[in-house]
Amino acid sequence: MIYIVYYFFTMNSIFLQEDILDCFKSHVDIKDYDKLKKVSSKYRRYFDLKHLIDSKKYEDIMVIKGCSVDILTIIMTQHIIKKYNCEENNEITSQIVKQKNKFSLSPNNKSHYILKSLLNLYYNCYNSNYQGIIMCLWVFQDICNKKLRPNNFEYFIQPVLSYVEDIQKEKMSQNNDIDDDIGEYDENLSVKMLICMNLYIYLSIIMKRFKNIITNNLQIKLNALIIEGLNINLQENVLDYIDFNINALSFPNYYINYVKYICNNLLL
Repeated sequence: MIYIVYYFFTMNSIFLQEDILDCFKSHVDIKDYDKLKKVSSKYRRYFDLKHLIDSKKYEDIMVIKGCSVDILTIIMTQHIIKKYNCEENNEITSQIVKQKNKFSLSPNNKSHYILKSLLNLYYNCYNSNYQGIIMCLWVFQDICNKKLRPNNFEYFIQPVLSYVEDIQKEKMSQNNDIDDDIGEYDENLSVKMLICMNLYIYLSIIMKRFKNIITNNLQIKLNALIIEGLNINLQENVLDYIDFNINALSFPNYYINYVKYICNNLLL
């Protein structure tokens, strides 16, 4: 009997310690995890993020106190460079975190999917991995079909729009015209416009999915001018760019054919 009572109180004490640690953990900043995991083996079990990082459980990571788009970008980047066996590109990181305020870290808004998709796209474009770009487009379409809802629509479209605007501003500052097919091949411009045209495809994927969602919703309708504008952007900034711009000469035929195929299916 004494043993049973002792066992009962011992187990209660253990559970109480676990509860206290759980409560304590919820108030710990993610930047302090490395220090705390060195305190003891028990603390290592609580504060070692290696398992979450290795298993790519971004939803679990981003709800930790102190987590930010900067931290998620660093974690995702390490996975990407390992996957594609490429070098880390600080320019990409700088471009992505420049618009970090456009992302939401609420799990319900699914912005981590957008962040990961954008990082993948940028790395594949910078490394001229056209098969990887095609995979990015396919995966992004699948994400939108499964995760996009009217209540998180803005968290899908705002980041993509912001990066399109960034590239367009940069292009304008260099006095380059997206439709100019005169001049010599410019590798740097070609990379930026490759990113931009695929971002336009991302936008069309989002809008196509959104249009399909709201088709039977009498309270939400897409303005005809918006639809026309989206179709014009897809035609001028993607299809015409492929056909008439000198910087598109480096694109392989299989990539061009896929882009034309997906664009024709995305026209609203």
